[in-house]
Amino acid sequence: MLQGKQTVKLVVVSLMIGFSHAVWAAPCGVPDFVDPGAVALDDKSVLIVTHPSTQWDGRFASKLGMDAAVSVAKKNEVPVIYLQDDNVLVTSQSYFFSDCHPTYWVQSGGGEFSFKVSSTHVYSVGGHWEMCQKNTMSNLVNAWSTEPVVSRTITQVLDGLYSYPSDYMTAQDPYYDALQNFLKVITYGRPDTWPFPKTNLLENLGIISAAAKEKNLDSLKLQVEYLKRNLPPFERLSDHYEVRLKLNADYQEVVRPSLQTDNPPVLTLEFVDSQYESGTPISVDEK
Repeated sequence: MLQGKQTVKLVVVSLMIGFSHAVWAAPCGVPDFVDPGAVALDDKSVLIVTHPSTQWDGRFASKLGMDAAVSVAKKNEVPVIYLQDDNVLVTSQSYFFSDCHPTYWVQSGGGEFSFKVSSTHVYSVGGHWEMCQKNTMSNLVNAWSTEPVVSRTITQVLDGLYSYPSDYMTAQDPYYDALQNFLKVITYGRPDTWPFPKTNLLENLGIISAAAKEKNLDSLKLQVEYLKRNLPPFERLSDHYEVRLKLNADYQEVVRPSLQTDNPPVLTLEFVDSQYESGTPISVDEK
């Protein structure tokens, strides 16, 4: 039984944890949504942030990467679009944006959107990679299918994307046991159910790398094979696109050649580890 100072310490720590969680999870309140028709993008770049919420990412696995991507986008004058689900009275308090001033805030029940995307370079963070963010990527490809056939890039920021890893990591994979051990660590003392057994994609690649090293396997090959399980549906775009998969500066592959033999437009499906620079503070709110 705790007494005296121990009781006071426990209460103080509990209050601090509760306050900290609230600050991290809900600094913005109920958003001011815009009509999708009001979203106006140029032909350059845009960052789309899908559903960063403790409802689905209970351990904030994607928060640092997401915040860094928003900060970098704003410093480079890249428009930022937040997609937030439509049950705002219930879920607004669970969203953990640190910056409360995106260029546009759009209501989105499952990561879908209907606004026009003229931008030729789209950055993506949020999640789930296997669910709502996957819908965002699907809608992006649909939006691009009505745009001119020019070179385009999708950059998915690995540490800013949260994941339910068991969806694409299976018992047949040589890194499955490593995944299970990692999940045991991050759910220790917590329910091993939603929303806690979540990772970010950079952690997933780290799990693969650790298992590959232990078993003397080709880590990069396994990582690329894993990412290929959930690529944006590029098949919906013109056959004139040459489709390339890129992982940082380490790997590049043509996953679909173009029917156009002379200077074909290129669709680059890029994955980068992070946009966070160690030692560089991320602004809490940049207008």
